[in-house]
Amino acid sequence: MSMEAAEMEHKACQQIADSGLLWDRALSDEVTECILSRVPLSSLVRACAVNKHWKEIIQSPGFARLCNQVRPSNPWLFVYCTNFLLPGKNQAYAYDPDANTWHTVPSVTPPTHSRASMAGGIGGIMVATMGGSQSRLCYSHSLFIKKWKQTTEMSVSRDAPLVGFVEESGSAGAVSHKLIAVGGVEMYEDDNLAVEIYDSTLNQWEVAKSMPVEFRGNSSRHWLSGAVWNRKLYVLEIYSGTVSAFDLVTKTWANVQILRPMTPSGVRYAYLVVAQGHLILAGVCHPPEGQVSFKLWLVDDSVMQCREVGVMPPEFFTLFAKGDGEKNVLGMKCVASGSLIYVYSVSPDAEYPMVVCDLNKGWNAWERLPELPTHGSRFDTMRGFFSTTGDGLLHRKEDLILEVPERQPTCPATREAPSVWFLWTSAGLPLVALYIGALYVVHLGLGIVEIIWGKPNEKYVIFSDR
Repeated sequence: MSMEAAEMEHKACQQIADSGLLWDRALSDEVTECILSRVPLSSLVRACAVNKHWKEIIQSPGFARLCNQVRPSNPWLFVYCTNFLLPGKNQAYAYDPDANTWHTVPSVTPPTHSRASMAGGIGGIMVATMGGSQSRLCYSHSLFIKKWKQTTEMSVSRDAPLVGFVEESGSAGAVSHKLIAVGGVEMYEDDNLAVEIYDSTLNQWEVAKSMPVEFRGNSSRHWLSGAVWNRKLYVLEIYSGTVSAFDLVTKTWANVQILRPMTPSGVRYAYLVVAQGHLILAGVCHPPEGQVSFKLWLVDDSVMQCREVGVMPPEFFTLFAKGDGEKNVLGMKCVASGSLIYVYSVSPDAEYPMVVCDLNKGWNAWERLPELPTHGSRFDTMRGFFSTTGDGLLHRKEDLILEVPERQPTCPATREAPSVWFLWTSAGLPLVALYIGALYVVHLGLGIVEIIWGKPNEKYVIFSDR
């Protein structure tokens, strides 16, 4: 920086300091909250380190709701990779679809649990059974949060239940949730089709009507897929297509039906997911004449019939297949939320391929996700789930496991600003800019966000996520 420019910068900083127009004094909390709500979620952790005022605003109860109103974000994909021989090598990752970026979660430490029972639940949670008799559950809706929640004891022991998660809004804006545990009952129990509902407000389980007898013998999560839609929990046997719906209001099961495409498709296995307000069947099929493929079908729940709407491109499908990719298909799993349908492999033989279909762009808009930042680590399997509450990033610092950087300078008004915080108007054409008074929020693309104080010809970067 030239001597003249440095002198101008110092003079401008002094003028700002003399006038007392600092960030915390010049704006009301409402305006500051409005500006910060436009910062991408992954950048808010760094924004928490700018000063205490920002941290208090970002971690306030209503801030996450404001963010969702201002700029609804796509759900994040979490994957938990396990090494059976060396559990200390287990690693979790989080994918931010808006930034197209993976984050390595430093450590995931659930309570003592049955390692084999760890699984992604329905509705956006990771869940496992725990306790000597495996009659309790521990669960988390975001692997960014250290503390997992735990339930009281169920009436039966379960080793591999299918678990649904439903959030409910109560009076005065209070949010509670319910867990629905289906099947996965230990062999020595009398009822292997038992269903129970956990209420987080009451902190207790309620025994509900058992699953239909058609699921007997195939009632664990290894055989089942599920989706919560229109206040119902749909349960599908992935190989046979046997399906029924549990009404969360009346707590009764609908008649059992067979869900399969009308035309001969040779479906080998399929999953039920909900995306963009639709109930969708997604799975691998091998028709009598044709190649193995992964397809999407739109489900009409009134008659339990479905029609084909999309297919994964062959070049992506072969990522999940061995050999010639026609018969030996690896274990493909599918999760979905918002407008995104994620497909990944749980096989240790795969190179962790993952693809996503964005329904906002069309039923055939498939893309490959960036590679996992495994740094050469090998895992035996992975479990995935989505989270619509990426605001796990916004919890108290002592509850977070995402590393927060050291506190950054807040404003050049309080000290001589280093040149990295100085920005002229010629610094580049912003893609998106929000102007409030003398403050700008500038989105420069690729997840780079800057919050700028200044006049038309004098701008100072208050926060930068470059």
